[in-house]
Amino acid sequence: MNLKKAKILFNERGRVSVMIITVLITLTGCMTQTPVPVTYKYSTQQKMQAAHHWDILAQDVTAQTLQTLTNAGRHGEPVYVEFVNSPYGEGFRDFLMTGLVNGGLNILTDQREASLIVRYKAQLLYHIENRWTRLPPGFITASATVLAGGVMVLREAFEYGNSAAQAGAAIGVGIGAAAIADALSGRFTKGLPHSEVILTTSLIDGDIYLMRKTDIYYINDVDFQHYLARPSAIQIKVKDGF
Repeated sequence: MNLKKAKILFNERGRVSVMIITVLITLTGCMTQTPVPVTYKYSTQQKMQAAHHWDILAQDVTAQTLQTLTNAGRHGEPVYVEFVNSPYGEGFRDFLMTGLVNGGLNILTDQREASLIVRYKAQLLYHIENRWTRLPPGFITASATVLAGGVMVLREAFEYGNSAAQAGAAIGVGIGAAAIADALSGRFTKGLPHSEVILTTSLIDGDIYLMRKTDIYYINDVDFQHYLARPSAIQIKVKDGF
């Protein structure tokens, strides 16, 4: 192929390339751009998996209720705590009533005599899709630092040091890795459950909310029944002769 033919071929290929790029740009410009999904910033959420955790929530609600009544100048007024027929409802009510009594409040047993009512509810959520969480900020950097630094320390110790230096380097690397494990130990639960529960507690005076607190927790998937209302008992009347 002579130089003239090569130039012609090159020019033809260049025109084709320009046409293809032009068509792609035109098609791209005609398409509607939709937002790209991104996750939220790194955060944590507590997981309820023991009755003790209900007690902790009840302590927080007790403190907020007492403070609300004190600020309103109504600390001496009795309150009624509604009953929710579920394992959580029964347990949380007992914890809450104990806290309020210990805080100096009188608890009424008859709602008809109460002007102040504590009401609470649980809303269950179940996510069908598997979800993923990122590692905590700095974890990869710290792990890489320990790994890279540890490899270098070990190499130098085994290359230039005696047996004591070698043993010390190995222990040092182990301590570094253990420090990361200790920092994260007990902070994160195993796996990401599909179930969450939204717990809301309110202090009501007639049609007015004096206080309202809403919290979100993960729960074990098999523990969802703790937050479901128990079925009501069915009464059957038996007539004589039947």
